[in-house]
Amino acid sequence: MQSNVRKFERSCPVKDSKECLMEPDEWYSLILNSLSDAILVVDKDCRIKFMNESYTKLKGLKLEDCMGLPLRQVRPASLLPEVIKTGKPMKNLLRKTGNNEYVVDVLPIKKGDMIVGGITISKDVTMAQELARKVIRLERTIKEKQKAKYTFNDLLGKSAQFKSLVENAKKAARGNANILITGESGTGKELLAHAIHNESERQDGPFVAINCAAIPQDLLESELFGYESGAFTGANRGGKLGLFEVADKGTIFLDEIGDMPLALQGKVLRVLQDKKIRRIGSTKEVDVDIRVISATNKNLEDLILTGKFREDLYYRLNVIPLNLPPLRERKEDIPLLIDYFIKKYSRGRNAFLSQEALRVLLDYDWPGNVRELENTMVFMLEMTEGNELKVENIPPKIKRRLVNSIKDQKTSELNENEIDLKEVLMKAEKEAIMRALAIYGNDINGKKMAAKALGISLATLYNKLKMFSS
Repeated sequence: MQSNVRKFERSCPVKDSKECLMEPDEWYSLILNSLSDAILVVDKDCRIKFMNESYTKLKGLKLEDCMGLPLRQVRPASLLPEVIKTGKPMKNLLRKTGNNEYVVDVLPIKKGDMIVGGITISKDVTMAQELARKVIRLERTIKEKQKAKYTFNDLLGKSAQFKSLVENAKKAARGNANILITGESGTGKELLAHAIHNESERQDGPFVAINCAAIPQDLLESELFGYESGAFTGANRGGKLGLFEVADKGTIFLDEIGDMPLALQGKVLRVLQDKKIRRIGSTKEVDVDIRVISATNKNLEDLILTGKFREDLYYRLNVIPLNLPPLRERKEDIPLLIDYFIKKYSRGRNAFLSQEALRVLLDYDWPGNVRELENTMVFMLEMTEGNELKVENIPPKIKRRLVNSIKDQKTSELNENEIDLKEVLMKAEKEAIMRALAIYGNDINGKKMAAKALGISLATLYNKLKMFSS
């Protein structure tokens, strides 16, 4: 050891520095005290010869109070006496002091074949365990994000059309063929994709969803396929895993597939054909085992005719077609959905929808489908102080659309019944006014709003009501 110290002194760049002329024992002490591992050294008689600062902090001891003392007075449960006696080391022993957990190696110190003492080296694993727990939590979070949230139990509907769709979707879930879900915006296409995955044999694998319309076109390729380090300016140094690779052994859901750039469609087609992907900037192909569920609210066949969608990709995606009916075609499901949304968002209130309000909502065509119905119920619950959700609590835009649709409908009837023009006109006016009052209310404020929606003055409205009652 002294020769090593002399070598250090000769190599010290500051020849005249006092730090380079320290005694070996001082060097050893500085080195041992700089370690994060806690070290205790005893002689063959188990008397304490040295403790470094990490050990005294770990055990809550003072070095000057312990030096030269028998080990049993300071650490009566220590295994050093046994190790010195047997000469057999003990490693990776788990110990705990307060909230600190550490792993201990208990080793004999030998000079030749003679045991001259013993040493314990304690490694604090509290921080390592906390880091491991954070990694586990992060992995769990990632898995949760890649997990399908909904099942077929979350699909609400009792109409024959909806039941038929669910039955076909369950059959499709049992296989491995690609599925294309079509339907208007807000009908629940993504929810159906979740349910299919959770019903399939891939349910324990990842479910990765990507909205092809929400990601800029110049980023969509790197999101789907990933890239190698340095593949392009701004690329992460370590590269990036693409979503096709992330979805391996699971399902990838390509929402709004009709908005995928034409140039990218050919690469997706190749993945479906070969089950291989190639990251941007790489020459290596990677095997992927995925099932593709895609969805769109667009007519892909029309896009094919205009050259905006590849016909060969369409047939690869559309192995099993599933069409979600719009809400206006399954109005018998509306009361069921309303009850569900009231319970979901009422926050403990005993809220309920009046029969008059229900009739109004059933007359509405719901262009935004289930999503619009959900938003409507949230609006009514937030804007209503009592428990009864009434007609006046319905969003104004729905009332306006209903009144306008009544006017359009009656205008159409006028054109079909020109023989009794006066009678038809009066009937149409009466029905439109009475429906508007049912929507807005029969008080003064309701009549003002109804008159405005009908495009007439309040005075004209009162005159019409007087005429109808005579």
